[in-house]
Amino acid sequence: MLKISTVIMNNAEICFLSEDGEIEIVSLEAVSSKLKTNNILVCHAPYTAKKLGLKQLPRFDILELYAFIYPTKFAVPTINGIAKALGITPSNDIEEQAMLVHEIIEHLTNPTHLKSIKDIESILNFMAYQGQGWAWAPILLEQLGKQVSNISIKDLALWEKRPEWQDNLPPRGNYKNALNETAINDNLSLWLSSRSTRAEDRPQQRLYSQKIATAFKETNIGTNTHILLAEAGTGVGKSLGYLNPAWLWANQNDNQVWVSTYTKNLQKQLESELDGLIPRQQDEHDTLVIRKGRENYLCLLNLEEQVRTTQLAEKPNDRIAAGIMLRWMQETKDGDFSGSSFHGWLPTLLGYQQTLGLSDSRGECIYAACDHYKKCFIEHAVAKAKNAKIVLSNHALSMIQASIAVNPVELPSRYIFDEGHHLFDAADSTFASNLTLLEMLELRRWLLGAETGRKTRSRGLRKRLEGLIEDNSKAEDCVVAAIRAAHQLPNYQILSALKKGGHGERMNACETFFLSLRDHIKQQIHNNNAAQGLYGSECAPYPVPSSIIALALHAQNTLSDIRRHLLKLIDILLKKAEQERLNETPDATEINRLENLTTSLQRRCDNNLTPWISMLSQLETPPGQDFIDWFGIDRAEGKDSDVGMYRRWVDPMIPFASTLQSHAEGIAITSATLRDSQHENEGWETALEQTGARHFKDKGQTETFYTPSPFDYKSKSKIFIVNDLPKNNLSLLGKAYADLMIASGGGALGIFTAIQRLRSLHPQIETALTKANIPLYAQHVDDMDVGTLIDLFKDQQQSCLLGTDAVRDGVDVPGEALRMIIFERVPWPRPTILHKARRQHFGGRAYDERMTRLKLKQAYGRLIRSDQDRGVFIMLDTMFPSRLHDAFPDDVEIVKTSLADTIEQAEGFFNAD
Repeated sequence: MLKISTVIMNNAEICFLSEDGEIEIVSLEAVSSKLKTNNILVCHAPYTAKKLGLKQLPRFDILELYAFIYPTKFAVPTINGIAKALGITPSNDIEEQAMLVHEIIEHLTNPTHLKSIKDIESILNFMAYQGQGWAWAPILLEQLGKQVSNISIKDLALWEKRPEWQDNLPPRGNYKNALNETAINDNLSLWLSSRSTRAEDRPQQRLYSQKIATAFKETNIGTNTHILLAEAGTGVGKSLGYLNPAWLWANQNDNQVWVSTYTKNLQKQLESELDGLIPRQQDEHDTLVIRKGRENYLCLLNLEEQVRTTQLAEKPNDRIAAGIMLRWMQETKDGDFSGSSFHGWLPTLLGYQQTLGLSDSRGECIYAACDHYKKCFIEHAVAKAKNAKIVLSNHALSMIQASIAVNPVELPSRYIFDEGHHLFDAADSTFASNLTLLEMLELRRWLLGAETGRKTRSRGLRKRLEGLIEDNSKAEDCVVAAIRAAHQLPNYQILSALKKGGHGERMNACETFFLSLRDHIKQQIHNNNAAQGLYGSECAPYPVPSSIIALALHAQNTLSDIRRHLLKLIDILLKKAEQERLNETPDATEINRLENLTTSLQRRCDNNLTPWISMLSQLETPPGQDFIDWFGIDRAEGKDSDVGMYRRWVDPMIPFASTLQSHAEGIAITSATLRDSQHENEGWETALEQTGARHFKDKGQTETFYTPSPFDYKSKSKIFIVNDLPKNNLSLLGKAYADLMIASGGGALGIFTAIQRLRSLHPQIETALTKANIPLYAQHVDDMDVGTLIDLFKDQQQSCLLGTDAVRDGVDVPGEALRMIIFERVPWPRPTILHKARRQHFGGRAYDERMTRLKLKQAYGRLIRSDQDRGVFIMLDTMFPSRLHDAFPDDVEIVKTSLADTIEQAEGFFNAD
C-alpha cells in the first residue's frame, strides 16, 4: 500500500486521509495547513490545486496513472468515475472514496497487467528522468521488478511500430439501383431486433425512414438536387431512421453517403449505433469511416519532436505529458483527439500544447516528405474514406471538401445533414473572411517557418517543397519572391505593442495598419459614447480615415505580391505532377505530395489572400448587399489580443447551396428543431431560410416532412415563467438559481446569456449549493472543457451545471441527471453589426423572434430525452413575451407565477408519483 497522504474533494467536502490511514473531513483552511509538501495524492492535480489554492501541483495524480495504464478507456475524471471504468463499486460517501483510492491503485499497478503493455519499461524510464520525473514511474518499475535506468531515444521511437495504411484499394462501383419500401422496412426490422440496439418498433420511425429514402431518388446531376427537410421530434429514432436507407442505398449501389453532424458527440453516437448492425469491412474496404479536419488528429512528426525536445527537459511535466501521449499513440486506432478513444480531460491535466497542440492545426504538414507519411493517422482516415459506404463527417468539413474539390466526380452524390438547425452557423464560419493581425501572423509563419531561436515545430514553405523543386529555377524564383514579400507581413513581436496599447519600433506597413486600425476602432467607440467590451469591441468600417486607406494599399500590394508568386508556383507544381503521371513508372508518392501541396497553396490563396485583397481594396466603398463588413478588437484577460476587419455573407446559405448543387443529387436535412414552431404546418419558412433549401436550383425539388415526438410532454414536463424577479438585481437572481437548484435536488442546468453574469453569480450559487451538499460545475469557471463538464454532470445525478449556449447544444442527458433547465433571460440575439444586417435582410423583429424561438425549442428538447424522463423548464425573465410560447408543445402547461410558487410547484411536480 502506497504510504502517502491523500486529499479527495467534491464541491461540498474535503477528505484528508493521512499516510497512517486516519480519515477526517476538513475545511479548506485546515487542509492547507496539513499539506506541508506537494508529496500528496489527488485526482486531477491542476483542478485540485486551483480549488485548494496550492502553489505547487501535487506529485501523485491518480488520473495521470489511469491515463497511462488505460489511455483509450473512457472514464469520468473522478474517483467514482475511475472506479466505474475499472469495474469497482463506487461510493457517494467521500470517506469511502478516499479508501477506494488504494483499491484503484492496486488495480492500476497490477504487475500482470503492466507486463502486458508493450515497451512500458522504455516509456517509464523516459518519464522517470533518473528518479526526478514522474512520481509513479519508479513505483511501476518496481512492480515490474525493474529499477530506473537510462534509455536511448531509439527506444522511444514507438511510432515506427504502427502499421502502414494502404492506398491501392479498388474504386467504388457507383451503380444506380433504387430503394424500395419493403427493403427499407425489412432492414429496419432486422436492426431493431438486434441485441445491440434494444430499440422498440415505432411507427413514426418507419414513416421517417421511408421519407428519408426520397433523398436517394435518381436526379439529373447539376440541375436537380433533391432536397428533403425532415423534422422529427425527440424520441422518433432519427439516427437509425436515416442510417437505414443510407446504408441500403450505399450497399446495393457500391456507393457512398456522407452523414454530416454538428457536434462530436453525435458522431460518436452514430458510430455506436451502427456497431454490430453493418459489417466492419467489405472487399478490403472499411464500411464506416469518420472524417474530420486535420486539426483533430495526432501528428506523429509532432509527437516525435515533442519526445526529442523533452528528453532532456528538467521540468517533469513535459516528460509526463510526452510519456502519456506515447501510450495513447500506442493504443489508439485512429489518433482522433475528438473521438471516443481520447480522454477529453487530458488537455486540462497535461496542457494544451502537450496534447491537442500535437495536431496539424497550423497547416504545417509536409505530406509525403514526412518519414511518418505511411503511418499517418490523418492520411489513413482520408484513404479509408475514399471507399467507405458511410462517411461520418461534420458540417464544416463537408462544406470545405466540396468547395476545394478539383474533380466534383470524386465527391459524394448523397448527403444527410443531421443537426440541420446548425447548418446556418456552420456555413457562416466556413465561408467567413477574417483579415486580422493573428491571421496575418499565421500566414507569415506558414510561409517563413520558425524565425526564433527556440525549437519549434513550425515549417515554412521551403521545407514543404524540399526535394521537389531543386531542379526547377522558375519554381525556386517563385519561392524566393514569396518569402521576400512575406517578410513585409506582421512579426510576432508586434503582439506586445497591441497588448500594451502602444506602438512598436520600426514597424512595417502591415503592422502600422493594424495598430492604426485599433486606434481608429477605439476612437469610434469613444465618439459613440459606448463602453469597451469585456471580450471585444466593434465598429462600422465606413467611412475610413485616409491614413488607414493609404496603409491598407501597402498591405494590399504585399498580399497581391505573395498571391501572384504562389499562383505561379501552383501552376508549376501541377504541370510537374502531370508530367510524372505520363512517365512509364510514375512515382505515386511524389504525385500525391505535389497534389497535396498545390491544394494547400490554393486554399491559402482562395481562403485568405484573395478575400483579404478584396476587402482591403473596398475600404472606400461597401462590398454590396450580399456581404457585411466591420472592424473589431478581440480582448483576453483585460488586454487587446487581436484586431482586424471581418467579412461575412449576409446569407451564408447562398455559398452553401452553390457549393453542393454542382455535384449533390440528393440531400436530406434533418433535426428535431428545423422550424421555429411546434404547430405541425407552421415554421417551414424558417427551415427553408436556415437550411439554404431556397437557394438550390429548381426549388420544386424541395420536400418537407414532419413527424411529432411520441413523448407525452403534457404529463412529463411543466413550464414556469417567474413574474416577480427584478431584471437587474443580480443578488436576487443568484438566490433564485440556488433555490431552484436546491428544490430540484440537483439535476439542474442553468443557462446564462452572458458569460460575465455567470462568473459573477457563480460564487453565490456555489456557496448555497455547497451547504445543501449539491456539487456545482460551471463553464468559464472550472478549468475543464465543456464535454468533460457534461460528463461530470451526467455521472453525478445530484449535481448542477452552469453554462452558456455551448453547454445547451452539447447536453444529451437522459434520465434523472437532467430534470430542470433554468434560463436567466430570454435568449434574444446580441445586437452586433452582423446581426443587425441579417435582421434587416431576413425580416426585422420577426427574424429575432424566429431565432429566439429556435433556441427555446432546442433547449426545451434537451429536457425530455426518453419516455421515462420528467422535467421542468423555468424562465426567470419577467419580459418573456407570450408570442414566443409556440416554441413549446401545445399541450404543455405554461404557468406565470412568483418565484416562491414556482419552487413549491416544482417540488410538488418532482415528488408526485
